[in-house]
Amino acid sequence: MRIESLRIFIRILETGSFTAAAKLEHITQPAVSAAIRSLEDELGKTLFVRSTDRNAKISLTNAGKLFAQYAYKSLEDHHNLRIQIVSQERAIRSISILSTTTPSSTIVPMLITGFHSSYPNNPTHVGTSTKGRIFQQLLDSKCDFCISGAIPNSPEITSISLVYDPVILIAPTSYNLKPIISLRDLKKIPLIIRTPVGNISKRLTKELKAKKIDISQLNIAMEVRANTDVWYVVSQGNGAGFVTESLFKAQPNDNIQKIQIRGFNIHREVYLSYKNTSPLSPEQELFLEYSSCASWRNI
Repeated sequence: MRIESLRIFIRILETGSFTAAAKLEHITQPAVSAAIRSLEDELGKTLFVRSTDRNAKISLTNAGKLFAQYAYKSLEDHHNLRIQIVSQERAIRSISILSTTTPSSTIVPMLITGFHSSYPNNPTHVGTSTKGRIFQQLLDSKCDFCISGAIPNSPEITSISLVYDPVILIAPTSYNLKPIISLRDLKKIPLIIRTPVGNISKRLTKELKAKKIDISQLNIAMEVRANTDVWYVVSQGNGAGFVTESLFKAQPNDNIQKIQIRGFNIHREVYLSYKNTSPLSPEQELFLEYSSCASWRNI
């Protein structure tokens, strides 16, 4: 049983989709399906409930639920082994990390807390900056790692997928919206959107275009700068807006509800980037190995 197949299985559980899992693993969807078939053939059991409905949520068979426990433990043991091998060298150098705003308030705290809990003798320094600046800082060797929803266009930087963080619609509970609405319904709701240069705005515009809708057709009530600004304005009851799911989970609020738009999904990943023009130090190797482990994500 290959570690790669276990990782693919966990990715499907994490994202709820064979397609999204393929994107995160940077392989084709047929390759994901082949990996799952190989596991099922080896076990002699079906792991996932197959459905003809593309919008149906991924679910596990009883055998799949049992196998999930094994897969999580096996991957964690595998990562811990690799981490222990790396950590045999004394790790004393502080690791410097720069993150963009949204991951710094949602994903980064989970990652750093987990890392310090497992390796208290490995100090880290975390800062926040804009997307353009963090990558330049990385190229200038002013930091060891960058965490962002974007991938820099530089051959000197390697980026790996850290987490799958979908973009969702949130709205005030006072709007009394149904849990699932249509795109026609979306056009009627006052929307709080981010500035056009933001990643979420770009993804929203692209997905709307695929549905033959121009963003100008929406009822734009306000334009703000950051993901957290959208969340705050929505929490005050002044409109609905698109934010990352990690932010919605990190800051639960009884005045906000998550809304699903029928046939409309915006996919987003958060990446860990590092400079590839020189070998990683033992401390950097240790952090990179831990970042790849699934346990800190609270999946």
